[in-house]
Amino acid sequence: MVHESEGTPDLVSLRWTRPVNDGGSPITGYLVEHRRVGSPHWVRATPLPVPFPEITLSGLEPGWRYQFRVSSENAVGYSNPSEVSEPITVTLHRSAVTAPKFTQEVSETVALENEKCEFVVHFLGQPAPKVCWFKDGFEIFSSRRIRVLTEHDRSVLTIHQTSLSDEGEIKCTATNRAGHVSSKSRLTVEAPPSIRLPRNYEEGLLFELGEIIRLKVTVVGRPNPLVFWSHNGESLQNNDRYEIDYTDKSLSLKIADAQRSDRGEYQVKAVNKLGEETASFLVTVTDKPSPPGKARVVMTLGRSVTLSWTSPQDDGGCKIGNYIVEYYRLGWNVWLKAATSRQLTTRLGDLIEGSEYKFRIKAESPYGVSDPSEESEVVFIPDLKRGLTHPPPHGRNQPQDFFEELTSPTAKRRNKPRSLSSTRVEVASHANNSIPQSPPTRPKRTKSKSQHQTPEASPMLPRKDVSAQFNKNIFDRSSLARDLAYGSPDLRMPKNMRRDSLTSNMEKIWNKIEKPEPKVDHVVYKVKIESPAEALTPVVVEPKKNTSPERRKKLIREHSATVSGSSEFMLVLYSDENNQGQTKHV
Repeated sequence: MVHESEGTPDLVSLRWTRPVNDGGSPITGYLVEHRRVGSPHWVRATPLPVPFPEITLSGLEPGWRYQFRVSSENAVGYSNPSEVSEPITVTLHRSAVTAPKFTQEVSETVALENEKCEFVVHFLGQPAPKVCWFKDGFEIFSSRRIRVLTEHDRSVLTIHQTSLSDEGEIKCTATNRAGHVSSKSRLTVEAPPSIRLPRNYEEGLLFELGEIIRLKVTVVGRPNPLVFWSHNGESLQNNDRYEIDYTDKSLSLKIADAQRSDRGEYQVKAVNKLGEETASFLVTVTDKPSPPGKARVVMTLGRSVTLSWTSPQDDGGCKIGNYIVEYYRLGWNVWLKAATSRQLTTRLGDLIEGSEYKFRIKAESPYGVSDPSEESEVVFIPDLKRGLTHPPPHGRNQPQDFFEELTSPTAKRRNKPRSLSSTRVEVASHANNSIPQSPPTRPKRTKSKSQHQTPEASPMLPRKDVSAQFNKNIFDRSSLARDLAYGSPDLRMPKNMRRDSLTSNMEKIWNKIEKPEPKVDHVVYKVKIESPAEALTPVVVEPKKNTSPERRKKLIREHSATVSGSSEFMLVLYSDENNQGQTKHV
């Protein structure tokens, strides 16, 4: 290196490196020579060899350009001279100037990922040049991970924890007022394979039946690794169902139609010369559960049965929430829900005695209800009261008289027309029907939840008929109570009906009423006719004892005058009970 002192313009400082091989004898000194540019004669710079690899010269003539060379000396003799230095101009007014030059340039480097790498250069130049480092055309500055250090004629670029992004062209430049020089090389970063899964893959992926499955992961490594897909340990290849695509740092797998068989563990494997890497994740394809195991009757006790079954082979991708228990009563020809259970066993009660049943199970999950399981064997519920301990001989069908019992008298009576309803006077023959001594008992409830069963028909309490005491030609459309409350169309009279005609008609009505048999206690009917325009508050007529038939006719004629000029009337019955043995007046 040629260096000029700052204080004295005609001083020249020289510096060189020691020889690589000393020839088997230690170096004792260095011989420094110089010459003017264009002259073939070399002149010693010092009379004696210099002991160190640097020297400062003076006394050179200003205005001339000089060149220098150095020879090393040992016990054997002098070595061949070194390369001739760059020409240096010596002046009294300014320092000597030389263009920058790299004595050691940037070299090609291969680094491993996450390890440290260095780039070193040596340079010459007068004045001292400015050194800069670049990566792919962008200048590099010192940071936490990168350090640039320049001292004297040496500059070092250090990269800590090298990453794949550091790979590229590295350039170093040296510049001063005399010129510019640069050196380029390439940094190659090698790394073992690395697989990066998206964050949502860690908890597993969920797909519905028939949905398109798309799986995508990031694979990096230098050199580029070979990648492989596998499902539950079996290698996957490109075919009609699987489509595998590998681009720069991206590996994808597409499955067109998701099936339950596509669920399980998917594994990605990447291999290169530096090693291998594997990553796996779970994929779930949801569907309704498969049918549970066959329902088995574990025990029967009275009107209850205990069932058990096994869980389905495939839960559909989610835990089974409930099991639905259904029953089928022979003769009804329909499956009905009996209960739900979270366990693999349940007890059903309140079954109908003397009937045959079979059962089946369904599994329920958030993704649907499974198909029913295989049906259980037919179970007969004995009826000890009727002496039925075995199924009837006619087979699985229920007896016909059972369905006839389901139709209660109440249901039959509801289908009657209004004219034949129970409020009318019924046939006298029903009056003799006997009433049961005690009401029917209701079945006891159990704590276990079960499907509501159709109860047996309760016996109908027969109604006691009222004897027909009135002329059915008059009261043939509604009961006596409704005729009295709302009036009867049969009793409407035209406005032009005379008073004497009304009275005669009333007498005919009274004569047609059947007279009770003479008894100690008897009832006397008193009829009062009121006008609709008047207030509805009835006027009570005090009953009289031993009223003769003539007196009763007179009362009817007196009160019939109040309906003159009216098209309708109201018939009101007043009752008054007296002590036993006396007449009851109504």
